[in-house]
Amino acid sequence: MAALLIINAILLIPLKFPIQKVSAEENKTTQGKGIGGISKVVTTILFIIYGYLSMALMIWYTQWVTLYGQNTLLFSNVQSHFLLSLYSIGSIVGVLLLFTLLGRNASETTIMVVMNIIATLALVAMTISKNLLVSEISSFIFGFSAASGVMQTGLTAFMRLFPSRKGLVTGFFYFFGSIASFTVPIITGYLSKESIGLAFGGDVVIGILSVIVVALIAILFKTHSEIIIEKQI
Repeated sequence: MAALLIINAILLIPLKFPIQKVSAEENKTTQGKGIGGISKVVTTILFIIYGYLSMALMIWYTQWVTLYGQNTLLFSNVQSHFLLSLYSIGSIVGVLLLFTLLGRNASETTIMVVMNIIATLALVAMTISKNLLVSEISSFIFGFSAASGVMQTGLTAFMRLFPSRKGLVTGFFYFFGSIASFTVPIITGYLSKESIGLAFGGDVVIGILSVIVVALIAILFKTHSEIIIEKQI
């Protein structure tokens, strides 16, 4: 992997990228749909937080669902690993659905809110019920909603705030996602000292926080859009 990155770097050095130009019409559209002032700062912070939470939600689940199934739900080794397989299958189905919805210009913020609510409810169902079928269905639904590309959908919405700074926005968003990659194992490792159930159940908290954050983002987007419409009228 390091060798491939070095080769890519060598190939990129002589390239000259054109200066990105934002037309007056595009800039006008951005100002109309975007969020300004303090609201824009707050929304930016919320998106960055969501970059962390959306990654943490998935990593948390994939690292502990198998152990949770074996140690807490008392499923067999095969049954516990099958939960992770169902998660993967659900994610593939979810990607296809999101591709269809976004292709029909569905609202990114609405998708984010709905998918995060579904994912959190699936986690709650797995922590409450010890039934194998319920856990299998919940695992599929969680993969369908949390790993379907909703994180990338959040990034797309984030870039609408800064259409001329998409690279910078992507960097910030995934930087905090990468922080989740190494902090989640530390947090869950500490929780697992108490119990595997507590370590897995902590993901519910992440899910609830994700719902709150995306709901606030959706409200800020909607509120500002309504203000713009009133001004245009």
